[in-house]
Amino acid sequence: MVYYMQDKYNKTLIIFAFIVIVLFSFTTDLISFKNIGTHSVYKLMSEKPFKMDASPYCYRVGVPLLAYAMPLDSGTAFQIILYLSAGLLILLSHLFLSSFKLDKKAVLVTLLVFISTFWTIRYFIFNPFEINNVAFVLLIACLFFMINKNNVLFSITLLLALFIKENALVLLPVYLTYKYQIYKRKSFLMMLKYALPPVLVYVLFRFISFKAYFGSDIIAHFNYFSGRLGFAGYFKLIVNNTVLIWGMLLPVILIDMKTLFSTIKKHLWTLVLFILSLLWPLLTPGSDLNFYYAYPAVLIWFAYSIQSIFQKHTNFSKLFVPIVIVFQIMVNYLIFPKSIIFSLPEYTGLAIYYVLIGFNIAALLIGFILLVKNRKTENLN
Repeated sequence: MVYYMQDKYNKTLIIFAFIVIVLFSFTTDLISFKNIGTHSVYKLMSEKPFKMDASPYCYRVGVPLLAYAMPLDSGTAFQIILYLSAGLLILLSHLFLSSFKLDKKAVLVTLLVFISTFWTIRYFIFNPFEINNVAFVLLIACLFFMINKNNVLFSITLLLALFIKENALVLLPVYLTYKYQIYKRKSFLMMLKYALPPVLVYVLFRFISFKAYFGSDIIAHFNYFSGRLGFAGYFKLIVNNTVLIWGMLLPVILIDMKTLFSTIKKHLWTLVLFILSLLWPLLTPGSDLNFYYAYPAVLIWFAYSIQSIFQKHTNFSKLFVPIVIVFQIMVNYLIFPKSIIFSLPEYTGLAIYYVLIGFNIAALLIGFILLVKNRKTENLN
């Protein structure tokens, strides 16, 4: 830890993360149990982990079992899991991004914006009775092991991730895509050896434990969700949630489309992960958090984009980066003010999305104006 803190970028990251977590902790109300939701289900499961027989919660035994094993009341146990997972998520995201050819400054800025995102930390401070925070940690751990070619640890972590939440199944095609770009035909054998066995163990658990739900729950949700929304409704959901979830990361990525396309071409698995995360709400409830499973892909796109901006326009980056981070923190309080117990869209309808779209457009305009001014200055020099 002392060695880690000797690097000025690492020190900035830790200090910023600490300040943001403290800020969010003191400006966020705890979720109310007057309204029944998934938080009520997971709290109940933490007291009796294997008593829940409703799909899909009955398969998500990992976090409730961990809370149950702690010699503490469920509230305290979930709070401890929350802050430990937040720290691990930041650390693993740092290690993950550092595995790519990115300079330290680009990695730091990416993580500062990531920490400021509502769904990274603040949502779980509001609702600590959750499993997605641990699922995000294991997702980035799997990808870290995949990138660093540690197939055995990838396989073990994938097995753990599946028992936290079934969204980890997206890693199967992601793993295959990543390996295929390197090993071509050999990648199929590697998937059979390392990625498929954990999935088979999980499928057997689902079949043996709750045979009645095997597949029928997914089909029922798909029919209900697709029938209720239709194609137009689902497209609107994708647009709204993409703006709501990713906030100020989007303008930075969109400013440099050339870098985005070259990054996707080089790391095709990021596009696979992003698309599958957009499709996942068709199979299981919760569109916002399901969309957020694409965050490792978005982080890589953002990091390469911000690095390109740093290399080409030094003066621009000094002005634009603080604007993006301030906007990102402001978005937190637009989505979720402390004074209410539900997210703002419950009260404002689509109005909040228009405000957030306005924030994105404003950031894009500011970015383009600063870019033009910076180029003129560079040309004069």
